[in-house]
Amino acid sequence: MVFPFAFFVGSLVLLAAPALPPAGFAWAAVLVALVAFVCFMRLAIGMAICGVSCGLLWAGFHARDYLDHRWPPRLSDERVIASVLVDSIPAPIDKGWAFDGVVLTEAPAALRQPLRVRIIQRDPAIRPLAGE
Repeated sequence: MVFPFAFFVGSLVLLAAPALPPAGFAWAAVLVALVAFVCFMRLAIGMAICGVSCGLLWAGFHARDYLDHRWPPRLSDERVIASVLVDSIPAPIDKGWAFDGVVLTEAPAALRQPLRVRIIQRDPAIRPLAGE
């Protein structure tokens, strides 16, 4: 029962941090988790250290993946030709709809990876549907 609580604490520690740690931190966390598991797996402190390290790694991986799929700031003023797949159920807002989507860009050619975006539809008469 120590490992799940420690995993949760490790995730919270990373989410409370003001910035993501550098990539080399992941290797240190993997090493600490392995040493704690191998050397102290019968002791609660070993499982706690392993759990905190695994929680840090898990939250860090997901945070890094999320940041890698955002729209780059250097292209904020560029015109874009893209197709958007509605990836969530549209939520009504004051004057329209807000929803998440996956964007596949055609131009500029520098972005060929799918990106996740939040889109606000300002026309309340047009309601996008999930999967469109």
